[in-house]
Amino acid sequence: MAKKNRIDFLQIIIEIGVITIGILIAYQLNSWNENRKIKEAEQSILREIRSNLQLDLIDISGNQSGHEKSLQLIDSINFYASGGLYNPVIPAYLFSAFRDFIFVPQTSAFETLKAKGVDLIKNDSLRIRILRLYDFQYSAVIQLEAEYAPGQFYEDFRYIAENYFLSYDINNLRSIRPKFKGANWLSNPDIQIRLDLVRKERSFFNEAYKETLDEVKSLMEAIDKELNQ
Repeated sequence: MAKKNRIDFLQIIIEIGVITIGILIAYQLNSWNENRKIKEAEQSILREIRSNLQLDLIDISGNQSGHEKSLQLIDSINFYASGGLYNPVIPAYLFSAFRDFIFVPQTSAFETLKAKGVDLIKNDSLRIRILRLYDFQYSAVIQLEAEYAPGQFYEDFRYIAENYFLSYDINNLRSIRPKFKGANWLSNPDIQIRLDLVRKERSFFNEAYKETLDEVKSLMEAIDKELNQ
């Protein structure tokens, strides 16, 4: 009888052990599955952010190139002004020199990340860099552009066109002729003040764009490194 009791006891112990091991295995599998889902969600949002950054890169690069071209055109305009000789390209140069560029970042992936919780990004350094880019760097550029009202550059061009051109057609700038002979009118303080202001603002924008461009490229490299781990 005692022997049978011992056997029954051992069987109970074994059954408890099997059940315990089963529970532990199930827990580990569930934990592993949850971690896998979290990891997949993290990688998915990182890929989306990188895709948005790629579009931002195109936007920023295009705007930066536009500002640099405008600065070069201002030099060309002043060159013609100093020589007093009119060239049919001057209206086109003026139009491009006063062209507006606005940065519109792609934020859909970042908004999704905030909705899911920024802690989804486990890499502390990477998470901080993403937050800094969207909440600080991008905001600073947008605020900088907002302070110089959108359309102001073009408004300056329209003022010059209305006051110094006989007539102007945006679709055929090369056909425009000035009201005055030569290009001495380009030296008028009324125009030079506007050109100097545009040069100052564009130079400031250009530096902000360069800094942002470098940060976007660096962040994309960091995301690539995280995704390839």
